[in-house]
Amino acid sequence: MIDQLKNISFEKVLLPAGIATLAILALGLLAVLVVKKVRNDVMKRHWVSRLVYTLFLVAVAILAATSFGSILKDGHMKHYALLAHVAVAGSFVFLLLAVAITHLPQGPATKLNWWWEKWSVWGLVVSGILVSATMFLSMLPLLSTSELIQALQVHRYAGLATVFFSALHLFSLVVGRVGWR
Repeated sequence: MIDQLKNISFEKVLLPAGIATLAILALGLLAVLVVKKVRNDVMKRHWVSRLVYTLFLVAVAILAATSFGSILKDGHMKHYALLAHVAVAGSFVFLLLAVAITHLPQGPATKLNWWWEKWSVWGLVVSGILVSATMFLSMLPLLSTSELIQALQVHRYAGLATVFFSALHLFSLVVGRVGWR
């Protein structure tokens, strides 16, 4: 089974992963609309928290576009896409910390949060840490060439998971903000 997974290229995983993400969001929206719980006690976040989250989503979108777009087009990252990816990566790491501080469930206010919001932000933070850690580890002279290639593969799939959890968490925040959860 593991040998069969090694033969699947990352390019072949991107489209099904995107379709699966859209399907999960559509099913989530359908479930929310069917079991629509209207809430008037929606907790409004501070404007700084919303700004940080918006900047984080912009960083994730730029990183996803530069990496997945280049991989689908050329099979790897190069030129301006790689330059933009590396330039935005630093802000991603900083903003990930800020999102973790402002959005991770904490204290009695978490009882008001929808379970989808709680778990999607945890997935977002954990996958974001994994994305960051694989590249930080790759910058140190500790790994052999084959280990660097494995770290790159982990980085790609963790990045895909980060985009997935970003979409799920944004969906949960929008649904909560509208007052349906």
